[in-house]
Amino acid sequence: MCELIVTEHGSVVGLENSRVYVRIKDEIRSSIPLNMLDNIVMMSNSTITSFLVKTCLSRKIPITYASSCGCYLGALRTDKEGNTELQRKQCSLYDSAFALEFSRKIVCSKIANQALILYRHRYDADFRSTIKRMLLLKKKLNYVESIDSIRGIEGIAANLYFQSMSNLTLDFEFTCRSKRPPLDEVNALLSYGYFVLFNLLQSLIITAGLNPYFGLYHRDAKGHAALVSDMMEEWRAIIVDSSVISLIRKRMISKTHFQKGKDKGIYLNKEGVSIVSNFIKQKLLKNKYNDDNSQISLLTMIEKQVRSLVSAIRKGNLCVLWSPKFR
Repeated sequence: MCELIVTEHGSVVGLENSRVYVRIKDEIRSSIPLNMLDNIVMMSNSTITSFLVKTCLSRKIPITYASSCGCYLGALRTDKEGNTELQRKQCSLYDSAFALEFSRKIVCSKIANQALILYRHRYDADFRSTIKRMLLLKKKLNYVESIDSIRGIEGIAANLYFQSMSNLTLDFEFTCRSKRPPLDEVNALLSYGYFVLFNLLQSLIITAGLNPYFGLYHRDAKGHAALVSDMMEEWRAIIVDSSVISLIRKRMISKTHFQKGKDKGIYLNKEGVSIVSNFIKQKLLKNKYNDDNSQISLLTMIEKQVRSLVSAIRKGNLCVLWSPKFR
């Protein structure tokens, strides 16, 4: 998993001698072998050569564009991945019993993983009470019969979760989740981490032949890759939230790694982006978990789940949708 993130304004990104380089004026700041590259993320006002664009398209390497604060803007990628037959089936499952059970399944996993993160980092009386309430909400999901009801339960659990998470952020003030814009450092970390996860899942979903805009749990909205949001839900806490807590508690991130935006939001600066990106990448690749009789990485788990979703959609049967069990 090798990703080139371009954060310096005025950069020129190009290809020479089978290496992708980032040049500012006449100085090459970094370069990566083309055959190792998985993704290019453009977070600055920079230039990418047409030769590199064509090469990336031919090699199915996506070029993702984001604002300097990590808000997803769009991506340039080949359009040869789509599978019409599969996507017709995917679209037909919207507002079906399949979509309801899929929604129930991913939100159950999401709440269980949120409770697990709280349990791992602190387990005093207040946290035990919150975890118990969250797990009761998870059980309640088995008895609701609409996606709107599932969404309501998810929202209550999220409020409980983030209230407790505020006790794990040490010197960083965090009272509630704020997104557009993030109003404090913890929200800036969460928002950027979710961008990294979103970008990864979107690439995997498109490569698998699915349409990222045909969601099952999240409802249709213009410009919203709803299926990506669906698949992110159960991974947010395990990958992003746990990384944010670890970065803060290990003091790997400080208030010097943030900057204020024109919209009065708080965002990671160039160094902060590098720290968070590298930490999450290492977590995805190095953290191993038991799966049957073998150990696999978080990245392999996500890939396995996307493949299983393809099978579930083809068969119209959620029994084949795979989800990991974390402890």
